[in-house]
Amino acid sequence: MAILSKQIGWSQESNLLWEILRQLAKLTGIVSKAAPKYKVFTALLTQVDTSAPTAIVLENTIGTISFSYQGDGIYNVLVSDAFFTQDKTYLTIELYSTGLDGQGTFRNSFYYNDDSNLRINTQATNDGISWAFSNDILINTPIEIRVYN
Repeated sequence: MAILSKQIGWSQESNLLWEILRQLAKLTGIVSKAAPKYKVFTALLTQVDTSAPTAIVLENTIGTISFSYQGDGIYNVLVSDAFFTQDKTYLTIELYSTGLDGQGTFRNSFYYNDDSNLRINTQATNDGISWAFSNDILINTPIEIRVYN
């Protein structure tokens, strides 16, 4: 297959390199213009006694996020401005776990409260029927918040 000459007197290799560089320039322009689809906060949460949860942050493109203790098994995830959009905020948390001693079952929920406040609830049961809001359940529990553009 013949390579079409871009310039008179250029070798086929020069024309090929010229075409590769031209295509790379196009791709670089496309990639650099692409904006991320969402901002993300990924962390491992631990909560002890009546303290607010603490986070080992794995990734954060959202900005400053803080945590507060509201009551047994009820914790707030806060931002200083109205950043969380109800129809564009995706939340995930580990749903069920078992105690370190193999006793008890725990469940977690994570939901939108308002534009600057998300809520995490933790509950425990020993019989699988009666659930009670409880502390000391979050132990390096993975969470992720995504806010889409």
